[in-house]
Amino acid sequence: MAGAVVGVLGGLIGLGGAEFRLPLLIGVFGFAALSAVILNKAMSLIVVAVALPARLAAVPFSDMAP
Repeated sequence: MAGAVVGVLGGLIGLGGAEFRLPLLIGVFGFAALSAVILNKAMSLIVVAVALPARLAAVPFSDMAP
């Protein structure tokens, strides 16, 4: 349930989802602070890696270049 809430709220505000993920990773899932930060950074990188090709498919780079 917590994962679904984080997914929805994080999706609404983009990469700022860390504000929701970190407290849950530490408090609910019991990660140490450093491990939670590393995992959170990895999740953010995955979000960027997936979003960039998806957005480039929706709006071609040639339209954004000018």
